Amino acid sequence: MSKRQNNTTGGNFLRHGRKVRRPARGVALLLVMIAIGIAMVIAFSFLAVQATATDISRNIVNAAQARAIAESGLSMAISYVKNNTTWRGVRPQNAWVSTQALGGGSFTVSGNDGADTNGDGAIDNGNTNFNDASHPLTLTSMATYKGAKYTVKAVMYPSASTIKVGMSVLGTSGQTLTLSNGALLDSYDSGLGNYGGSNVGSAAQITTNSPSAGTVSVTGGSRLAGTVYAPPGADPTQTVSVVWCTYTGTTQNQTAMVSAPTISVPDLGASIGNKTYPGGVQGTLGANMHCNNFTLGNGVTLTITAPNVVIVSEGNFSVGGGSVISVQSGASLKVYCKGALTIDTGADNKVAGDNLSRLTFYNLSTTAVNLTGGGTFQGVLISPNANVAATNGFRLFGAVISKSITLGGGCAFHQDLRITSGTDSVSVAGAGSSYRIKWLANW
Repeated sequence: MSKRQNNTTGGNFLRHGRKVRRPARGVALLLVMIAIGIAMVIAFSFLAVQATATDISRNIVNAAQARAIAESGLSMAISYVKNNTTWRGVRPQNAWVSTQALGGGSFTVSGNDGADTNGDGAIDNGNTNFNDASHPLTLTSMATYKGAKYTVKAVMYPSASTIKVGMSVLGTSGQTLTLSNGALLDSYDSGLGNYGGSNVGSAAQITTNSPSAGTVSVTGGSRLAGTVYAPPGADPTQTVSVVWCTYTGTTQNQTAMVSAPTISVPDLGASIGNKTYPGGVQGTLGANMHCNNFTLGNGVTLTITAPNVVIVSEGNFSVGGGSVISVQSGASLKVYCKGALTIDTGADNKVAGDNLSRLTFYNLSTTAVNLTGGGTFQGVLISPNANVAATNGFRLFGAVISKSITLGGGCAFHQDLRITSGTDSVSVAGAGSSYRIKWLANW
């Protein structure tokens, strides 16, 4: 009789004398769970990458739109400057346009006088206003679009008009230049020192827009030493009328009519009213001034001590007998007169050293500029709409642009060749002139 022994030890069974192992349970489930976990990690990683890529794409699109808005704002500002003749008197320093809506975003434009010349991010040699038409203009446009920001800058360098001749007369008919009773028109070079001795020349240049015969009249012992330029189409042989006088030079046609300069009056804020320096006062001026009538009494000395000083006179500008306006070395003065401009007997308007364009008078009215007996003027006188009349020994040194010019008894006009040649150029640029534009690095 056989016996069946059934012993259980550690889960193993003895069957017919051999151990039998129970099949492992749960391993497949564990492997499936691991595979699912890995798949989920991969899926979530893919979704995260997709979300990040979407955000990056959105940021790129927003940044591109912000850039387009900033550049559009800057382009509009540049166009405004190039096409508006009065922008210098209208626009302030810094903010010009604030948060202007465009293309779903907005832009802000600011303007500053001067430019960054050394790359340090700061504007150099800038004024607190835009009263110097020869200065560059820095425009900055900052734009935002859905959180993205972009800034772009440009510097506009004026291609300033310059006086290339010592005397330009803008009248288109009749006599535009008259020398009578011993008047003299010749040349010298202020870079070589004062007029006189070896520094006396015959290279004066006179340009007229009048085609009339005898438009330049030289009579009564007067002397003209230089070249007269008649307008295109005129007969140059008939331009100069000489009666009992000396004319040493030639007459020829110019290539184009002389254009009146664009004069942009700076905005200096509210007027302080009438400004008068009483007789005998010794004064200094190193800041801009906006006034009604400006008067220097007899015997006043007014010293200009700083560069780029500007006086805007809404009324008359009068320099009394024996008074002196003295522009120190390194200083400069521009006077804009909207009324009558008068320099009286014995008055002396002078510039220390050469570069006479550091003293420039603009007559903006149609009232004649009166330069009376024994006075002097060293600088540039611009009177596009009125006559300049010098009488009784008045002496001018520098350059003149006017509607017509009359030099009476004993008067003299000594053109400065530094201005004639353009070495000492005279800026008469205003808005509407041409510009060289430099776009700066964007960020």
